[in-house]
Amino acid sequence: MKSRQPTKNRINMHDIIATPLGALPGAVDAILRRPENLDDVEVQSIFKEASFILLRAEEALASREADAFCVLFKLFSEGLAHSAASFGKGIATFGENGALLQTLRDIFRVAVEQRAFPVQCPAVIELVQVVGSLCDGSCIKDTCGALFMEGLVYMLDDMYRRSIEEAHAGFLAQRAAATALINLVKGSKQNKQRITSWDFLADCCALSVDVFFQLQCIELLFRLSRHNKSLLPHICSRLRPQVLEDIRQLPNDSTLLTKMVELLHNINAGREDILLFPLSRADVAYTTIMENTFSYFTMNYFVVLVTSSNADNVTIPYNSIRSVTLGKDGRVVFRLDEFPTKLEALLNRAAGEDTIVLFMTVDQLALFKESRIRSWIVSALEAKKERKRNGARSGAEAEAVTTSASHNAPIGGGTKRQRSDSLQLTGGDSQVLAVFQKIMKASDENASMVLEKMKQLINSKHECRQEEVAAILKASMDDIQRMVDEGHVANDGVRDTLRGGVEESIQSIEQRLLDSQTKAAGVVEQLNVALQELKSSNTAIHEQIACIEIILQQSLEVSREEEASMCNSLKADGEESIERIEALLDRQLIGQSNPMSVISEFLRTSTEGSVL
Repeated sequence: MKSRQPTKNRINMHDIIATPLGALPGAVDAILRRPENLDDVEVQSIFKEASFILLRAEEALASREADAFCVLFKLFSEGLAHSAASFGKGIATFGENGALLQTLRDIFRVAVEQRAFPVQCPAVIELVQVVGSLCDGSCIKDTCGALFMEGLVYMLDDMYRRSIEEAHAGFLAQRAAATALINLVKGSKQNKQRITSWDFLADCCALSVDVFFQLQCIELLFRLSRHNKSLLPHICSRLRPQVLEDIRQLPNDSTLLTKMVELLHNINAGREDILLFPLSRADVAYTTIMENTFSYFTMNYFVVLVTSSNADNVTIPYNSIRSVTLGKDGRVVFRLDEFPTKLEALLNRAAGEDTIVLFMTVDQLALFKESRIRSWIVSALEAKKERKRNGARSGAEAEAVTTSASHNAPIGGGTKRQRSDSLQLTGGDSQVLAVFQKIMKASDENASMVLEKMKQLINSKHECRQEEVAAILKASMDDIQRMVDEGHVANDGVRDTLRGGVEESIQSIEQRLLDSQTKAAGVVEQLNVALQELKSSNTAIHEQIACIEIILQQSLEVSREEEASMCNSLKADGEESIERIEALLDRQLIGQSNPMSVISEFLRTSTEGSVL
């Protein structure tokens, strides 16, 4: 009897989305950080709950719960990016229900245009990325253009008008907005005509320090100029007229990306807030991602262009850097605390492979050392350490307040006990005074002696009471200390147990990783052997085919020779037959043309006629 296969416990997406807003970020992160990815059924359930997700997003927006708002749209991002089929399902869901797009437009207006959340915060970035993905759907592209295009334009324009420093500090929000605009104008003549002036985009390109965003701006202006030839000459912006002319003359061929990068360098020439360093190679987690490229350092992050097939990038904020090492051979090694999510998904990174290495010439490295990059990185790391210290100090102060409160409780009890003892002592003294007055009345002679004895009695009683109070306090302190020691022991035990469990889990995971690597190596070895065998068999087959071709060639030549010989023989026989026939015909003709034979034939014929 076959054993029953275990079934997967699928996530009930409705229950996850219905979680209270305060607990929603943890619930969504828990399902997205599972070892196994969401399957097709779970992804489809995201789009089935699309209206419920948007309803909860409106609730989070009204409550200004940025984290809950962010994870709700992270679900949409996960569904749209899962596969081509899931992307099509998401586009179809929003395309078939116009109310969903209208609700999303209302959310976009409040969250982005009215700045319910900071424009650079993860909540807004996630929302704009979802909008950008929907703008790439061919069947709803024009509808999305009517709903979101002006809002995206306002977002970029307002970002650079309101605060240049804020725009320079981040890069994800502006890239997401530019991606959405590119998706809208790509393949849509109607969307290319919606915006009358693109001066703002040229200004953003000139003011930005994010080179990848600048490339997006150049691409967008290039696409628009191919539709409207008079667009670029009429743009009035911070970009030089020659730059706009160079954009108009960009070739639409395989050299387009190279020309765009050259134009990018022309735009940023002489700027002190963007420092360019050519690279011979860039490695991420010991994997080469690009050769002969460029790196660009700004005040808050650096960018490495990846232009092997299309334009891409690796962007590292300085606050995610743990340390920087400069090698004598021109290497710059960045060890990271936070690995980029995009690279995490693309690379099979092992533990400890958290490095990005830039390879430049020794002369470029010398310029790197002399530049302001070091101070930028140091400032970012010091700010990061200061935030950690402030967080630790706040935690310590909170702990101190808690500890002080717990320690004050027994002391308050001791005070009450002292107060009770004082009351008892006062009662005892009143009894002594009553006895004293009684004795004073009884005898005046012994008054001094009695007074002395009473004084000694009272002093001894005070000393006894003080000793009792001290003993009570000591006992209380001993109890408190014992409870604290027991707490320390219990905490140490729990911590040791937890540490042991974690270490065992880590060892188990490492062992499984080693086993997996061993199995993978074995499979790769088997594949190599199979490939070698296949290669050998292919070689033998090719040799046999070559032999067969030689034999066929030889047979063909022999056949041709035999055919030629037979043709010659037939020709000779034919010529002989023709000659015999010609001789026979000649004899017959000569015989028929003899005059005597003609006369005799005539006479014979005539004689036969006479007789008759």
